[in-house]
Formats: sequence, C-alpha cells, structure tokens
Amino acid sequence: MLFWRWRDLRLYSHAAIGFAALALVVVDASVAGVRGNASSSPTPASSVAAHHQVLALGHGLHALAVASGGGRIWVLAQHGRHGSTAVAEIDPTTEQTVTSIQVPGAASHLFYGVGQVWVTGGTQISDVDPHGGHVRTIQLSGGTVSSMAFERSTAYAAVIGRDELLAVTVGKQLRTRTIEEKGGPLTVVAVPRAIEVTNDEMNLVPVIFPGADTSFLATLQLGRPVIASGGARVVWVRRRNLLVRETLRHGVSRPARQYLDVRGRPMQVTNTDDGGCYVTVSTARRSQPSLLYFSPQSLQAPHPKPTAVHRGRPVRSFAVDPAGGVAYVDVAGGLAKWVPSAKPLR
Repeated sequence: MLFWRWRDLRLYSHAAIGFAALALVVVDASVAGVRGNASSSPTPASSVAAHHQVLALGHGLHALAVASGGGRIWVLAQHGRHGSTAVAEIDPTTEQTVTSIQVPGAASHLFYGVGQVWVTGGTQISDVDPHGGHVRTIQLSGGTVSSMAFERSTAYAAVIGRDELLAVTVGKQLRTRTIEEKGGPLTVVAVPRAIEVTNDEMNLVPVIFPGADTSFLATLQLGRPVIASGGARVVWVRRRNLLVRETLRHGVSRPARQYLDVRGRPMQVTNTDDGGCYVTVSTARRSQPSLLYFSPQSLQAPHPKPTAVHRGRPVRSFAVDPAGGVAYVDVAGGLAKWVPSAKPLR
C-alpha cells in the first residue's frame, strides 16, 4: 500500500479450550444513574438507570481482555494465573459460547479488525481466523504490542521498545513490513484514511494514505494525544485529566472543542453507532466511577456530563456489545456486562 508521512510533526494532542466453557450467571445489581458531587452540577435530566450483569467464567478461568466485531463478543481467557490462554467467541443474543480457540505463548491484549481476531503478548502477535479457527503467529525480534489500529486490509501495531510501527496485511499469507518511527511509538489510532501514531514524546506522527483529507490533524496542539477517532474530522484527545472532542468543520480554521466531565483520567473511548460513547476512567477506589456512558443527546451540550456511571473495580478492557451496552473485564479478571438502559436485560 502506498503512503507518505509527515515526519516530526508536533501536534497538541484477542483447537478448543478443553478446560471449561464460559457460563453466564446473572446477579442482581442495579447501577444508579450519574449523581452530582460537591463540585459538579446537579444530575442531568437525561440520566437513566443502568443494569449490571456478571458473566462468570468456568472454574479456574479468568478474563484478560475483551473485544467485539463481526456481531460477536470475543474474550481472551486464561486458566489460572500462568496457564494456557484461548479466545472465546460469545453470541451476544444467546449469551452462549460458540467456539473457543487456543492461542500460543503469552497473551495479554485482544483486538478485532480486518475481519480477524488479534492477540498480542510478549514478543508475538497472533492472527485468529474467527471462521476456521486457524491461528497464525508473528514473532517479533523485540518489543511488545499493546495497541493496534486497522485500515482496510492492514493491521498496524505500535511496537513498544523499538522505534518501529509494524504493518500486517491480511491475505492467504500475512505480509509484514516495518515503518521506522524514531520517536518510539506508544499507541496507534485509525482516523479516516490515516493512522495516528503517538510516540513517547507525546508527538503525533500520522501515516497518511493517498486521497486523504487530514488537514484537520494539523489543528491539534502539542501534548494532546489522540486516543480515539470520532469519525470524519472528529477525534478524541486527552490532555492531562481532560477528555476533549475536537470537531473541525469545512471552512473553519479552528476545531470546535467539547470538554467532557469524566471525573478522573480518561483511558479509553469507544463510540456507539448512534453517536454516543463509553469512556473508561483510571480509578483507585470502587466508589469512584470506572466506566461512563454519554448518550448522543448529552454530547450535544457544550460541556457534556455522563448519562450513566458505573462504579466498581477499575476496568481493564471493554468493548461495545452488539446486543446493547458494553462487555468489560475488570482488574481482578472478572467478565461483566453493563447496559445503561431503563429496559431490563434479556
């Protein structure tokens, strides 16, 4: 694939599991809508009830990560703390495990993109075919991967500890090429027709594809790393403990900025199909918010406040559930589902 780059551009800115099957156990736990605190405004009128459902793993299993794609939920599960790992496929409509595929070596992160499930950990990347169950593994010469982004038929992985970005093109064979990045890439995010790379100096270095209109990226400023794409000419950026949505409209030189009330340090943002979003927040205590939901209506405000708040253990990984809400993994290895809706779970 042809591409060109902006260099040194300084911009503010997952064989069957034999050991167990995943079983789902519903527990009675209702999470109240967002509540104001001493320093915040009253609870917004759009607040809704939220429903919480624990998805219990089989005996001796704990979850490492979760992803969604192809109408399924994908869970990276491990037997014990140092045992084998596998990717479990869950049908969100029946909440039943469809298949589980064992993956080799160390595993810690899970992604879905280009129609494939990706598992990273240690010095390797595994590509899992969700239809045939075949697993292909790429052995890295060094470094680790904890961030991947996808553009058309190619997966891009930031190799931490090495000055390189790895591009993996999916086909009958996995074709790889290395893109040098001297700044030391930390994260990658797919924006329309480009891959945003944040390096260890917090600079943004885009890999831009032909025909892309990415002029809006130049409006971002130093120290504001992009942590998610919000669609065409919309990005989510983080500055210290602030989460900002930047929207650049045609004919306007400066982006419109919305500062979200996230009540902590934002870690991950995932958009919903209807224009809302979920946000994980770094938290030290169970009484603090760990997962927030912003409805499409709430994001129309100049300074959006969360529509619903989940409190509990810090969230390690989460993904939008095709059946509604999100599936998430907490720091203790628990798997659960959270639905900020007044309607009961099916």
